[in-house]
Amino acid sequence: MLQLAGLSFSVQTADIDETPAPGESAETLVERLAVEKALAVIAGDARRDESLYIAADTVVVRDGEILGKPASEAQAASMLASLSGRAHRVLSGVCVADGSAATSAV
Repeated sequence: MLQLAGLSFSVQTADIDETPAPGESAETLVERLAVEKALAVIAGDARRDESLYIAADTVVVRDGEILGKPASEAQAASMLASLSGRAHRVLSGVCVADGSAATSAV
């Protein structure tokens, strides 16, 4: 979407712990991770006063359980099979930040 809008951007990864906190809801988790990703990238960017940052995180919830990132292709196939024909939710959190403020939502 950014490219279609003619905006210049770069993709940076954030090395953060994505483990849910005990009792943390999926909604809280995705929003918290989006904010943490944005702040981690901002902290390591010398141009932080000139840039706008967009970070996001997505999880799948099945039967009240947050499914983490699969560790292998076999685990990914198993997760996809467990979702087939069953109700599940896909939740995304997003954070838009600059060097001084951040706004986030689910």
